[in-house]
Amino acid sequence: TMDDNALSRKSVRGYVYRYIAVDVVSGYWFRPAYVVGKPTIEIVTESFRNMFCELSELGLPMPGELEVENHLMKDIPWLNDIFPFVRFCTSPTEKRAEHKIKEFKYGTSKQAGHTRGRWYAKHEAFRSVRNKVNGDFVEPEYQPQAIIADDLADIEKHNNALHPLQKTYPGMTRREVFLSQYNPDLKPIEHWHLYKFIGNETETSIYNNDYAIIQEEKFELMNFESLKRLKPNSYTVTA
Repeated sequence: TMDDNALSRKSVRGYVYRYIAVDVVSGYWFRPAYVVGKPTIEIVTESFRNMFCELSELGLPMPGELEVENHLMKDIPWLNDIFPFVRFCTSPTEKRAEHKIKEFKYGTSKQAGHTRGRWYAKHEAFRSVRNKVNGDFVEPEYQPQAIIADDLADIEKHNNALHPLQKTYPGMTRREVFLSQYNPDLKPIEHWHLYKFIGNETETSIYNNDYAIIQEEKFELMNFESLKRLKPNSYTVTA
């Protein structure tokens, strides 16, 4: 499940937003993509890259289903080319990412003092302390790098904390549940297929009418029909 949200503390350049991907069963958070200001499709793509990089490093298979909102995601045409099932939520409350963000915000993040909360909240757990200077309430501002660093540290702590369902997963952390409870029928990640949608673009050349070299790795052409699109005596391409 994926969603965006603004971090509680304000930076000197405005509010820092993050686009996140979370595993629903374990509650494991992938590394988010951060931006000062409203997220864009580029930030969503960066979040996908972070997720698939982690999955590859951990040796995990391709996710079976993606749950998203209509905002931003409706403008991405290739979601069904990557994920077997894509579900667009009709309301924020049914999206599991909303609940995971609340769990994180008023759990690990609040314990670390990184959640500002709302001064008018009725419940103490959601209330923040207002800073008063010379009779006026002021909101402290931080550097964006400091806010992001604190958030990444909170995510690491959150992932390595015990899973809330200890009767179901006794003694296991969220990370351990994530690594052990995936569906064994899921297919492995095909990197060459992913690169077509979320890969970085690189100027290179085609060698032997067969392959291109990118970052010292050889990548074969899918078919020879693409060679017809080249200009005569020109093998320069964008991979």
